[in-house]
Amino acid sequence: VMLPCQKIGNHVRLTHDFGYVPIQAANRTIYLQKRVVKYKKLLSGTCVEASMAPIYDPAVCAAAAVSLGYFDQHVTDYGGEPRPEGCYLHKGAVWLSTAAGNRGRGAFRFSLPLCSSGSYPTSTTTTTTSTSTTRQNTTLWGYPSLLCFEVVRANSFEITLACQQQQRQMSVFACDEGLVFSNGEEPQSLGNNDNGFAINTVVEPALRRQDRKTDDPMAKPWPNTEDFIEVWSYLREDGRFLNHDWTTKVDPDAVFFPDRLRGILVVHTHQPDRSLYVTNCLKLGS
Repeated sequence: VMLPCQKIGNHVRLTHDFGYVPIQAANRTIYLQKRVVKYKKLLSGTCVEASMAPIYDPAVCAAAAVSLGYFDQHVTDYGGEPRPEGCYLHKGAVWLSTAAGNRGRGAFRFSLPLCSSGSYPTSTTTTTTSTSTTRQNTTLWGYPSLLCFEVVRANSFEITLACQQQQRQMSVFACDEGLVFSNGEEPQSLGNNDNGFAINTVVEPALRRQDRKTDDPMAKPWPNTEDFIEVWSYLREDGRFLNHDWTTKVDPDAVFFPDRLRGILVVHTHQPDRSLYVTNCLKLGS
């Protein structure tokens, strides 16, 4: 049995349920054994190719999804083919592949495997510390609900801003769900949420490129267009936007109040005859 929890003294507080569990008895009988793992969502390839392990247990699958910011803890079994091996995401929902024919399969179209840094024993109760890329206090979202994201550069002041936003629950972290993308090879730490889970940036491979330099004056107003297109493509494949009314891109140094944006967008939400986007660029006449 795996218990996602936060250590408090000689007990652990359950992070996805109510209550506490002692780590050991008065006679030093050990009830819980600490196990630190990392979960990762793959956009391509298999867990084995990523030097990680597939997840077969529904409870572990749910915990992995929650730690990565997918807060629907319901895991649905799927016996069809083709699908990724074990635990996977499909358009923002959490699934568990039960078909033997899917063993060894990886990411497939909109089905993205969730992998663990280590396999799980079947007879030991463990506690798990997981890394997360997003946070949310409740699944009772505001109206209209907002998925917000920002793109920051590692080794810049933008990381410090994102850390302060996470600590104070401001900007994208005041939305119903928030994501921070970064360049570089490794995720950047943004601190811990209220449940003790680490909040990290999402490394977007397209952002690893060095800044493109050009002498074309017409290209200078949009030097990062290709990078942002890649981020939007990630969000589309991720599927979480389907759970929300609006998806919002925020500059890390912008003063952003999600509740004020809701008040503006509410009259434009759920219009059955059209999909809408909002522009804020003077060159587009907005």
